[in-house]
Amino acid sequence: MVSFCGQILSYKQDSLWSWFVCICTTLCMVLTIGFTYALGVLLPVFMDSFDESRERTAWVSSITMAIILFFGPVTGAVVNRFGCRVVRITGCLSCAAGLGLGTLAPNILVLFVAFCTLFGFGTSFIYLSSSVIMTHYFTKRRSLALGIVTAGQGLGTMICGPVLQVTTAMFNWRKAFLIFAGILALSSLTGSFLKHDSSRSTGSSTQREKNSKKFCWNVAVCKNKRFLVLLVMCTFTNFVRMTPYVHLIKHCDDLGIPADKSSTLFTFIGIFSAIGRLCAGWLCDIKYVNSRLLYQASVLLTGVSIMLLTVPKTYTPLAVIVIIFSLADGLVVSTYIIELFKSVEESERALCLGFSMMAGGVLVFGGPPLTGLMADRLGNYIVAFLVMGGVGVVSSPIPFLIPCLEPQNNGKDPVEYLEELMDSDIHVSPPNDVSTNGDIPTTICPKELVQTLNPVRTSTVRAASKRPVSFIWAMESPCTF
Repeated sequence: MVSFCGQILSYKQDSLWSWFVCICTTLCMVLTIGFTYALGVLLPVFMDSFDESRERTAWVSSITMAIILFFGPVTGAVVNRFGCRVVRITGCLSCAAGLGLGTLAPNILVLFVAFCTLFGFGTSFIYLSSSVIMTHYFTKRRSLALGIVTAGQGLGTMICGPVLQVTTAMFNWRKAFLIFAGILALSSLTGSFLKHDSSRSTGSSTQREKNSKKFCWNVAVCKNKRFLVLLVMCTFTNFVRMTPYVHLIKHCDDLGIPADKSSTLFTFIGIFSAIGRLCAGWLCDIKYVNSRLLYQASVLLTGVSIMLLTVPKTYTPLAVIVIIFSLADGLVVSTYIIELFKSVEESERALCLGFSMMAGGVLVFGGPPLTGLMADRLGNYIVAFLVMGGVGVVSSPIPFLIPCLEPQNNGKDPVEYLEELMDSDIHVSPPNDVSTNGDIPTTICPKELVQTLNPVRTSTVRAASKRPVSFIWAMESPCTF
């Protein structure tokens, strides 16, 4: 039984219904963020349809991705204000409307406004709320559920790419858009499976009322030093990881690899990126795996694999490097979300993920163009890939700052230290002080007065046999799942 907004809901955490919600959420991720990453398939189609250059046509993908990320904080505020159910339905309908209006675009500029804006806005809603939804339905298997949901991008790239190519060949891109618009409109019905106003609240009714009226960005989360470190890492990783997605096909062309073979590399990216994300969720559910160190290792491997793209000259060894990159990229995304959610209070998760998206969007918008500029000036991608991969390698040690910013327990046993922290904040019932409605008020008194005021312990440390797998995480950070 779980309490949402003062109401007791009937479903159980980690139940079959939770996994059904997880599957529906993953489907929405496949149709939105996966579709966005697969838009590269339509690049030559848009060029022929609108008689535009590669540069202007490439802005279709760039603008869509930028809007997805820049709307992050707004989406986080909307999730906190209206709940995940409303956000899910609105996001799917916005994407469907964008696809529908995009079919009416007479030129590329209208497509930017009609399709990119609405589809990017809706995808931002789906992407952010999907991760938050999993924290509402899972406790023990939350990391695995997050891994499955975030794998929607990889699965979507693998599925939507070929489907777009086939439907465009059979009909045209406008009818293909209409087909996807209809599917997304139907997908909005999955929002009805979510409980109304899924945002959790554990405070008093007065505080819940204040929170429901608060729509502005809560910049107080920026006081969380651990979150700030992760925010910096997010900007660097997004600056690096988008490089192969944008420039891999052109790099293959420079190597003389045929287009029909180079396009299959995106199939590998989709499959192994999804595997990486699933593995991240599974690994982070293992007792002795440190999600922060796994995140750092994934960033390091991503940077190294991008640098290694300069070595192969033929298809097979290049495919091996691409597979390594894809696995690392999948691990980076899932472990970042898991580590982020462990670092902030539950009520701040949606907003913090939104800030992370916006911060990442700044350099996502600039990373691929910078790579292209270096390649244009030097005639190949060798220096460009070495520089971008080097940024990933150099930035990977940054999270080592996190333990230095956390409160120290002075070498005490973790359980004893947690007991000590709880003892410092004890609720007591003062004698002979009864309210008019019969309730005994509680107050917080200094520790020296506890002995005379009948202390009542408000929280306990569970026996070791009853601790969840994530108990060790609780020892590492005060803000855990």
